[in-house]
Amino acid sequence: PPPPAPAATALRSCRRVTAGAEALSASARRSSTAALSTRPYDAVVVGAGIVGVTTAHALCAAGLRVCVIDRHSHVAAETSWVSSGQLEPVRVDHMRAYSDPAALGVRGLFRIATGFPRWTINYLLYALRCRLVDGAADQMTEDIRAMGRASIAAAHEFERAMPGRSGFRFGRSTITSECSFPLDPTDPAMLARTRSGSAEPAVTFRAHEVATGSPSDLCEALEADCRARGADFRYGCEYLGPAGPG
Repeated sequence: PPPPAPAATALRSCRRVTAGAEALSASARRSSTAALSTRPYDAVVVGAGIVGVTTAHALCAAGLRVCVIDRHSHVAAETSWVSSGQLEPVRVDHMRAYSDPAALGVRGLFRIATGFPRWTINYLLYALRCRLVDGAADQMTEDIRAMGRASIAAAHEFERAMPGRSGFRFGRSTITSECSFPLDPTDPAMLARTRSGSAEPAVTFRAHEVATGSPSDLCEALEADCRARGADFRYGCEYLGPAGPG
């Protein structure tokens, strides 16, 4: 049946607003791409985070003329700025053990819940899924290990491409009985620590390699390399989509 009169009126209004928005969007797209169209580019990369700048770096290395655009004022302004930490090719603990709240104890649970509330929700969801879905813990464990192996390989590749400038440091995985955050497992000072009131080392080593680093530092190094190869970086640009014909 046809919609009631008020609904039909609302639908027509919605269509008019949508048509107007599409016309404005098309105009904005033409304006936003006008500056880019004045210079010949083989590729335009949207976003100057780790994914975008890595893509631009590969395109520049292949000899392409590249432009990177980002709505922020500098490279690595969002996730690639706040993220940092440790890469491991193997996750030693299984997800079932990792997601066991009892393993943390009351003090550990309280510290996580008060300091990292969103992480706590994810942690509990992991625990629930590991117990309710058959094979989920095994699959998640293997996925994490695969990501770790790929991450270590990527870190080595960046270090080969930019010796001493990738921001990565490599070492062996460690277990420490005494630590304070932030913690860098490749920091020589941390590795040389001893137990309180004792000459015994506070750190023991595991067999596999780890790397530490910051995507922000890596993005800055990649940007510098891209610029040296002739790439343009345009900040403060809001990408609205490709312009249509004309």
